[in-house]
Amino acid sequence: MVKIISTINFKGGVAKTTSTINIGAEIARRGKKVLLIDADPQANLTVGLGIEPDENNNIYISLSEGSFSAPINVSENLDVIPSHISFVDAEIQFSTKLGREFLLKNLVDQVKNNYDYIIIDCPPSSGLIFINAVACSDRLLIPLLGEPFSVSGIKELMSTVTLVQKTVNKNLKIGGVFLTKYENVNLHKESKEAMTEFFKEKFLKTQIRKNISISEAQTMGIDVVSYKPQSNGAEDYINLTNEVLNIK
Repeated sequence: MVKIISTINFKGGVAKTTSTINIGAEIARRGKKVLLIDADPQANLTVGLGIEPDENNNIYISLSEGSFSAPINVSENLDVIPSHISFVDAEIQFSTKLGREFLLKNLVDQVKNNYDYIIIDCPPSSGLIFINAVACSDRLLIPLLGEPFSVSGIKELMSTVTLVQKTVNKNLKIGGVFLTKYENVNLHKESKEAMTEFFKEKFLKTQIRKNISISEAQTMGIDVVSYKPQSNGAEDYINLTNEVLNIK
């Protein structure tokens, strides 16, 4: 059965898109069919996988027409539904549409049997696009920075998740929470301890260490394991993917 995961955080710069790319690519490398959906109008996932945003082939067009255009294949077992800046109009265009919270779910239902994993990169906000993503997901992945503002903002995020569970997706669960851009300093260690206490078994053991290879890979349009397999970034995303694959 396909697993549908949304990567979420309302704060930008937490490596949400980077983590979606690298986890998705690593799962595909292990022989699983993966579809990544770029549900962020900024289209960072699209660009981060070397795809030029196309106003005629993107998630906004798909939602408007009621079916996915052909996914773009970027490597063996890895397909992408790209985004485009025009997607920012979706909040207004679909706001009065009947069943607006489930527009993406209707599209995902059409293709989900073709994949083992579908991973959605969500926008950093709680608007209609976000609701559409989590409404069709089974599990949530939450990347966090080991910084006070990132940690304190988790309460707002969790309130929204609870509301979604009560209203549009009672089967939605947190799959895992993990720290990114991690450094061996007291501030990050304290954040790690706080998150371990707060999330308990949902707080994953792997921290994504700050590593230039991760950023370099994304500027080249590939994942970090493909770019520099011996780097700390590659090691961390391999270990994190091991944990994601074991999420129940």
